[in-house]
Amino acid sequence: MSSAARRPIQKHGASGATTSGGGALVKDEPVVVHCYTIPADIEDPRNLGELGRFCKRMGRDARQGEIGLVIGDEYLAIRDFGEEER
Repeated sequence: MSSAARRPIQKHGASGATTSGGGALVKDEPVVVHCYTIPADIEDPRNLGELGRFCKRMGRDARQGEIGLVIGDEYLAIRDFGEEER
């Protein structure tokens, strides 16, 4: 990898609050992860399936209420972290 292609890793975060399913106020400091790809890769059904499985596993393992995924200008809220059949 050329030095021009290397970029420092930066932690992006936010702070704020949301409401739980029961209406309680939950303070949160989410971490935002950015990933860039080419259209052909994100339009490939196998890649999308793998990305979906990864997001569900991350949600389960990190005990999250929601994993937000943005593709293009569309926000996808992933809240069902149940196991998928392959």
